[in-house]
Amino acid sequence: MNNLSKWITKYFHDWRPSPPLTSRLLLFLIDVQKKSKESKVSKLLCKELLQKHTLSTSSVSEHANWPEPVMPVVTQSSVFRFLLPAKKIETKSVDVLLHWAPIEVARQLSLIEASIFKMVQASEFMNQNWAKRPHLAPNIKSAQDRFNVVARWAGWQILQRNTVEERATVVEKLYEILLHLRDLQNYNSCLQIISGLGNAGVYRLKKTLALVKERDETRMEKGEKFWWGEKGLVAAFEDLKVDMAQTGNYKKMREIMEAANQEYCGLVPYLGIFQSDFTFLDEGSQTFNSPGRVNLKKVKLFASAIKKIKEFQGKTYSLHVVPQLRDSLVNLEKPTFEDDAKEEAAMYKRSLEVEPREAATTA
Repeated sequence: MNNLSKWITKYFHDWRPSPPLTSRLLLFLIDVQKKSKESKVSKLLCKELLQKHTLSTSSVSEHANWPEPVMPVVTQSSVFRFLLPAKKIETKSVDVLLHWAPIEVARQLSLIEASIFKMVQASEFMNQNWAKRPHLAPNIKSAQDRFNVVARWAGWQILQRNTVEERATVVEKLYEILLHLRDLQNYNSCLQIISGLGNAGVYRLKKTLALVKERDETRMEKGEKFWWGEKGLVAAFEDLKVDMAQTGNYKKMREIMEAANQEYCGLVPYLGIFQSDFTFLDEGSQTFNSPGRVNLKKVKLFASAIKKIKEFQGKTYSLHVVPQLRDSLVNLEKPTFEDDAKEEAAMYKRSLEVEPREAATTA
C-alpha cells in the first residue's frame, strides 16, 4: 500500500492517460476499505486519487486561463500585424517566420515536440537500442529525424531569402523564437534551431549577421525596452547558447532543467542528454557481476534515469492548438535531398550564391 500511495501522489501522470484504469484503481481502493486493515490508508488514497483526477480532467476541459493564440491578419497596407485575441486566417500562404508572432511559433513547436517526447518508451533506452536496434526504438528515431528536419528547416529559412535585409529579419525572428522556447522550457527545440543557425552555410553569412548586430545596436541606442530583459537580442541569444552548450556533458542545461522541473509547466528536454547517460551506463559497467548475479547498482542508476524521463513526460502545456500554424510546423517546407551530405552541400552552395566570397585584396 505504501508503494501504491507513492505512485498516486508523486507519479499520477502514469494514470492520467487512462481514465478506465483510474476507475478500476478507485474501485480496488474502495474494496480494500471494506476488507482490509489498511482501510484508513485506502480512504486517504481514494480522496487523493479523486482530487488529482478532477484536477487533471478540469485542466483539459477548462481553458479559461490559457493564453489566447496570437494570430496574424492582413492590414490595409498588406503588412502583417499580431492581434489578440485570435482571429481566423483565410489565406493558406502565410509565411511562418515573417507573418506569425515568434511567441506563437514557439508555443506550437512546444506542443508538437512535447507530443513526440511523450511517446518515447523506457525500453527504447535499454542496451542503446536507438543506435544498435533502431526498430526497437521507433519513437527515439522519430525524435532524432524531427530534430534534423527542424534544424535544416531553420537554416533554409535564412538561405532561401534573396536580400540581406530579409535574411537578417529571419535571423532576428529565430533569435526571438529561441528566447520564447527557453521560457516555455522546450530545450529540445532550442537546440534544433541553434543547430540550424550553426550550419556552415548560415554561419558564414557575414553581411547578414553584421546587419542583425547593427539593428540590435540601434535599438539599444534608442533605449528600446525588450520583453526578454535588458540585454540586446544578440547578447540574449549568445547567453542562451551558453546555457544550451555541450560543455561539461550539458552541465548548465541539466541544472536549468532540474530547477524547471519543480514548476508545473510543460517541459521538453534534449533527448541527447539521456542517450549520453544511458550509453555511459551501458558501457561503463556490466549488467551481471557474475553468472546469475545482477549488478543492482547499474539497475538502480538506470531506474533513476527513467524516473527523471517520466517526470518530464508528465509535464503538460496549457496552450491552445492553432491548426493553421501547427500543420505548417509539422509539415515543414524545405528542399528535399537523397541524403544529409547532399543537403549540406546544397546549403553551402546557396550560401555562396547569396553572399559570394570576397575577393582577396593584395598589398
